[in-house]
Amino acid sequence: MRFKSFALERYGHFTNQPAINFDGDSDFHIIVGRNEAGKSTMLNGIRDVLFEIDARSSFNFLHDYKDLRLSAEITNSSGDTLSFTRRKGTKNTLLDASGKALP
Repeated sequence: MRFKSFALERYGHFTNQPAINFDGDSDFHIIVGRNEAGKSTMLNGIRDVLFEIDARSSFNFLHDYKDLRLSAEITNSSGDTLSFTRRKGTKNTLLDASGKALP
């Protein structure tokens, strides 16, 4: 699996951040930035978009829990692409591009 893009839509101190696009030809990416730029927030967001936003997430200081959103586009080894959004909740937290719940 490879990330094609990742966005912190409403997460931590970020609101509607443009997606970070990862070059499909590269096997290695480095994210750099000054202190407090959001590198650790991004790392936690990648974990949360893949596995779910923790019930007691500390990334709700700007947005209410119900409003937390992350989105990503990934490809598998066969080249199939999936675009999805992860929202904070207890069920149906993984949504496709049209907003429908994914299994």
